[in-house]
Amino acid sequence: MDKKGDERCRHAVKRSSKFFALVEKLDAPVVLTVAAKGVVPEEHPLCIGANLPFEPVQSLIKTADVVLVVGTELAETDLDPFKASIDVDETLIRVDLDPEQLVKNQRPDVGIWSDSKLALSEILKALGGEEKNADRDQTPGTGRVAEIRSEIRKQWWQGSERHNILLDALRAVLPDEGIVTTVIEVREDA
Repeated sequence: MDKKGDERCRHAVKRSSKFFALVEKLDAPVVLTVAAKGVVPEEHPLCIGANLPFEPVQSLIKTADVVLVVGTELAETDLDPFKASIDVDETLIRVDLDPEQLVKNQRPDVGIWSDSKLALSEILKALGGEEKNADRDQTPGTGRVAEIRSEIRKQWWQGSERHNILLDALRAVLPDEGIVTTVIEVREDA
């Protein structure tokens, strides 16, 4: 997703209670692309995070009845570097404001050319409107997400655990909108 598209998506989803209402009504896991990190809080109990290339996430997508993709081009940087697309056995629905993005990199079964907030609102309305789950943290979907997160963590590089201690400490003290970044420096004298 280009920077302009990414900002449109962030703006639409962050301001859209309809997105969260739809996700929670469907008890549907949310998978982010790397470009979409920060669009949905990763601490949301239905958010798997930006872990699209991992096998448990690929399996979830492959076996889903419907995969709803909102505002992403499904670029190679979002996917496993060795795969050109996501495997979807059933129905792939894509929503995007840019008509070219609806078919870029992977053709959907259903393409919805629309502002994401409007499209999500209409999908929610077609499904019977908002329905609050009294305990959104204890649903079959959140249980499945917890299992997938655990499986993904087992697949991380072994040395990453020491980094996670630092990252977890930073997450605990940074505000929700805080950003952690790294710099890789190539030195000629090294």
